[in-house]
Amino acid sequence: MAYRKKLKHIKSLDREARRKKDGSTLAQDIHYYRHFLCFIKIALELERKRTKFTIFNESHSVKFNRKHRWYKLIDLKSFPRNIKFLEKKISGITTKVKKLVDTNPGLFWKFRKHFLLPQVKKVDSSKTKDFDHSKYDVFVVPKNKTINENLNEIRTYLRTETTSIRKGQKLKKDKGADIQFSYGRDSYLQKLFYILLIRYTNPKFTNFEVYNHLQNRMYKRPLIKIEKRVSVEQVKKSEDLYGVRDYDKEGRWGKKKQVKNLRQTATTTEQYEIEIRNTMRDIKYAKIIILNLCKGEFPRYDKIIKN
Repeated sequence: MAYRKKLKHIKSLDREARRKKDGSTLAQDIHYYRHFLCFIKIALELERKRTKFTIFNESHSVKFNRKHRWYKLIDLKSFPRNIKFLEKKISGITTKVKKLVDTNPGLFWKFRKHFLLPQVKKVDSSKTKDFDHSKYDVFVVPKNKTINENLNEIRTYLRTETTSIRKGQKLKKDKGADIQFSYGRDSYLQKLFYILLIRYTNPKFTNFEVYNHLQNRMYKRPLIKIEKRVSVEQVKKSEDLYGVRDYDKEGRWGKKKQVKNLRQTATTTEQYEIEIRNTMRDIKYAKIIILNLCKGEFPRYDKIIKN
């Protein structure tokens, strides 16, 4: 039986992991917001270059819908132009991401208030109209009752409201943050992020070269060296020479010549056909994410949404 190394327990990203000391809680894991801001940065650079994507035989311009509620909360002008992701080389991209998102202070801390869940607050009766009633229910809590009695009555009310919805009618699962995302895998979003960087910093790269540099960037794998395509004549020539005896310099009947068999040793892109197809799919998904992000949805890549 093969030995299996025990994996360390990974703490689940629950609400407690997203809570700060002041009680404020992120609606989702922080990595989603980092990806969100980084993809916006790439989309802004593509927009300035007037980039167009061809998907499903249709041309789509990269252009933000600045009338969407997201981009009324997120000021696109606050993204610094001196930090550029789409340069000739992607070296130092980790430092650029930290500088953009986290430090000085970063954009995440600037817009964090829009990523938080609503908190329980005590308000004056005169200010109840100022609250967004799609996020808050306003309760009048009697002071002559105990905490448990008040909490039980509130729980009973909320259960009644939930069960009163007719069967078959879907209950909206809105967590209450100003900016809310659909769920996606963090590792796959990171992969699509690097695919965009490699593709648009090196526009002449083939799909195989994008795959090759992606593996090198994300997994530190050495770049694959592709030999030139071997012609049929070269293969036949090598096979004819293989195993032929000849006289040596002293005139004796010599050993077999060990001629390199080109058919067996050549590395060609045909050996990576599946990887190339997957990379083509990922490039398409990365483009769709950018287009949908400009329209106010993230991270969605199954189809292009309408405005």
